[in-house]
Amino acid sequence: MALEAELKYFEARRMEWVTFHEGKWVSMRAATSLVGSTDSGRREFVISLFDSSDEAYRAGVERWGIVPFLVKQVLKEDRVEAALRAHREKVRSAKWRTTRDPGVSLLR
Repeated sequence: MALEAELKYFEARRMEWVTFHEGKWVSMRAATSLVGSTDSGRREFVISLFDSSDEAYRAGVERWGIVPFLVKQVLKEDRVEAALRAHREKVRSAKWRTTRDPGVSLLR
């Protein structure tokens, strides 16, 4: 999968980065994808922080060109995941109400 190493690295350091850089945007690329695998199998990452996604993207293109690299906002939880969690909670709550009150129906 493209950017798998970058996403794993981001997730492993997310909470550390949230402490100091919450809201910033990361532009990053695995250094070994630039120069090939190292003997130890370890990867190094080139990382920069920016105030906006546009800045992070532009800097990535200037640095690496039109190749895969990660641009991601440093947040405790991704916004999509937070929205999905909120939706699931609403659905659970609605299901609970329908099982408790036979007069309430989700289907109309």
